[in-house]
Amino acid sequence: MSESLNVLMHLALALGVMYFCGYGLTRLCGRDHSMMPAVGYAASQVLFFGFYFAFFDADAATAAVFVAAGILNVASLRVPASALSGVEVGRPGISRTAIGGVIVLLLAAWPYLLAGWGNYWHSGNEDAFDAINGRDAYVHQDVAIQEYWEAMRQAGWGKGPAGEAQPIVQTASVESLVAVYAEDIGRLQYSSAAFWSVVLDAKHGMDAWLVQALLNLLLMAYGLVILLKRVLPLGWRQASILATAAVANNFYLSTYFNGHQGSLMFAAVAPFGLLLTLDFMEQRHSLSGRIRNAVLLAVLLLFVVGAYPYPLPFFLLALFIYWFLRRHGGGFLGRRYLIAVLLSLLMVAYVGAWFLFEPIRDRAAMQFRSWGTVFNAVGFFQFWGIWPSMLASASSEFMNWLINNRAVMLASYLVGSGLCGLAMYGLYRGAKLGYFLFVAFAVMWLALFPFMRFIVGDSYYFYKFLYLNNFFVIVLMLFGYLQLKSGRLPKTLTIAASSLVGLWVILNMAGNVWATWVISNKPYNAQAAEFQGLITKLQANSKDVYIDLPKRGKNGAHLTDYESVVRSYLWSAGLQYEHDAAKAKYLLRMNGLDDVAEQAPEKALWQTALFRLIEAPASSLLTIKSYWAPEHDRDARMADRIGYFRWVSDGESNWFAVNIVRPGVDARFLHFCAETGPSVDYRPLTLRVSDGSGNDIDEIKVERYGCHWIDLAGRQGPFRLSSEAMGHVFSLLDTRHLNFRIFNVGISSAKYDLATLRYLNEPDDITPRLTAEALRSRHNPDSGAVYLINGWHDLERQAGEKFRWAQAGAQLLVDDCPGELVLDIAPGPSLGRPEMDFSVRTPLGQVLAASQIKGRSVLRFPVDAKVSGHVLELMADSAGLVVPGDSRRLDFRIFGITWSKVAGAGHCLP
Repeated sequence: MSESLNVLMHLALALGVMYFCGYGLTRLCGRDHSMMPAVGYAASQVLFFGFYFAFFDADAATAAVFVAAGILNVASLRVPASALSGVEVGRPGISRTAIGGVIVLLLAAWPYLLAGWGNYWHSGNEDAFDAINGRDAYVHQDVAIQEYWEAMRQAGWGKGPAGEAQPIVQTASVESLVAVYAEDIGRLQYSSAAFWSVVLDAKHGMDAWLVQALLNLLLMAYGLVILLKRVLPLGWRQASILATAAVANNFYLSTYFNGHQGSLMFAAVAPFGLLLTLDFMEQRHSLSGRIRNAVLLAVLLLFVVGAYPYPLPFFLLALFIYWFLRRHGGGFLGRRYLIAVLLSLLMVAYVGAWFLFEPIRDRAAMQFRSWGTVFNAVGFFQFWGIWPSMLASASSEFMNWLINNRAVMLASYLVGSGLCGLAMYGLYRGAKLGYFLFVAFAVMWLALFPFMRFIVGDSYYFYKFLYLNNFFVIVLMLFGYLQLKSGRLPKTLTIAASSLVGLWVILNMAGNVWATWVISNKPYNAQAAEFQGLITKLQANSKDVYIDLPKRGKNGAHLTDYESVVRSYLWSAGLQYEHDAAKAKYLLRMNGLDDVAEQAPEKALWQTALFRLIEAPASSLLTIKSYWAPEHDRDARMADRIGYFRWVSDGESNWFAVNIVRPGVDARFLHFCAETGPSVDYRPLTLRVSDGSGNDIDEIKVERYGCHWIDLAGRQGPFRLSSEAMGHVFSLLDTRHLNFRIFNVGISSAKYDLATLRYLNEPDDITPRLTAEALRSRHNPDSGAVYLINGWHDLERQAGEKFRWAQAGAQLLVDDCPGELVLDIAPGPSLGRPEMDFSVRTPLGQVLAASQIKGRSVLRFPVDAKVSGHVLELMADSAGLVVPGDSRRLDFRIFGITWSKVAGAGHCLP
């Protein structure tokens, strides 16, 4: 309870600060208390940003904000209460508004309230940590900033003078990093985090960021109450209910769950900006009053431009449409020529925009953009909150169950369509009653929907467009329900509408609770003590420790959320650590968070439930970089052998890089396993292998799961695997381009090492018994072992027999030669005919033996001692047919393989 009270007290303090900073300016501009929190929020942030660059000190800038606010407050005391003009008719229902705020807090923040101050890291989103980095720059936390800069330098990239990406060659000062954040269009996202960190005495961790995020939600709800009371025929109770619903619906709250502060800051003051603009349009005040009104509007506008200006055009267009509708009144719809002119102008604008926004469309096509589900039916369900938001909470297993359940899909379409019908009815009733503001938003939304979907064509921007305008759709839907309920309509229709809205409420609330539950159970939230305990564990040797957790993102620069939390704990304690893996004496790793790289046997110094500290290997430590983080398919048949993998996409992120830190004498061959993915329909593709200088080393054809060895003699890393293949989105849920994936990356002194062959051969396979023994003992026998390499499908069992399907070109590795290869083989359906022309060849095309097979047969082939590389390819004259329902090539299947060594033959493996 004390922890919850601590958070609530800080939140109350922040609310008081907003009122204090807005009191004087609001009164001097002739407004009452209803505008004070928004004006105080905006004014304090704009002033802090200006004062900071006067003093270059966050504490001094914060003090200056309070001094300036205090002066305005004293000056405003001379303004009589009778001179103040509110934006609402009558007094707002404070108690009902407060209840709405409590509901929003409970839905969004109960895990934070339970965890308490200093123990909660939210969803660990990189956007939130970017804001924390900005905060650290403004409050001059040198340890944190140098750590951040070093991480970027290790990744190899930064921003040049003109904003282009370029290698970082020197360490930056705190002042230069502040300048980087100040140049960003969303600069107030960073400086505001610094302001609240100073005010709340929370310069470390995420508490100040979280309090600000909750302030944004509460401020939006409060502003919507007043706005709705002003622009719709609603009482305070109804306005409070609709405002709470608009903020608490799952689609909008997903921006809070995912850590997007800038969007929340925009929405926090947008209702108040709309109120002031409406007053300005309607000329409700004298000239001096309108000037004072303009001052407040300018403060809010400066705040929005500094925090998140991108939605402004949408709102300005809606306000223009509102002005137009009010001017022409109800007769507008009868003026067909005006409609024709507006539609013509819209089409011209669309044509021009098609060329203007082509770079954005191209970028969206060339790199992954999040929230791709908004382009399909899943996005429609998520927009209404009847399905949970993917990035916030929903597991892929549950979402796949929803998609594959026809009854659920049909019901979801019916519910979504019914909600759309209520929104359209609310739009109709609003227009008929002369309440045009939300009608104007609907017209704007309908006009720009195809623009954002097809002309901009970027799923992330489309998602922003949808959720930043989601509030008015929710309001129209509920307004339509209220109008329907109060009208003289059939009772069955009213009951159906009530049931529909009730179901909508239940599903949205369930989605919010699920999201918060998932977030609260992330290890850095549920096991905060483990993360805090690292400070004690690492105090003695932190400078020698490298945080060895998987990296992802462009050039591998993005940290995992776990690593970001670890770094934050350490730098908040003033502990410095090693940023270069090559210089580290120790590696900090997290249990259960592994990568695709094989690592040397570990020597642990200590281990906890979540972490372990090991001695850094003397040689051959592998570091991985790719756009996507490691994944683990625990349901895959080969999960125990393939372990973790990384998907590789297309466009700018169609690459995978591995570096060998402290290369040892055994680092001759780089081996990895790969297979193509669903985005290229599992078709073969070519991987280009290049070294650190960009020189090509090899080209590899990748099909089904197979392993490959690259000779690194005389080469320097990092070594890069890339492809020019351009895939497609294949799933309603996973909107990545999954072209190929990489497994089991390692290094060895010899080609075809037994460690890698273990990934290709089952313990009880179709190969001889000696093969399994060799793979288990990691020691080659004197004779009798045959290893499967590439071109084979998974081991299967049927009617008491085991076998593997294979396609033409399937490879075998023989242990010793000369000898005799014996195959128990049968033709497959992909041949296109009952008989099979079969041959055994070398990789260079030398035919060692050939035979025509009809039905299951046992073939014996002598193999000469001069076979190059001891690799054999099993070839078949195939039509390449695919069996319906099976994407594999089934050219032949083999039930057993044996190898008989010729007397006097020696050991032949290289």
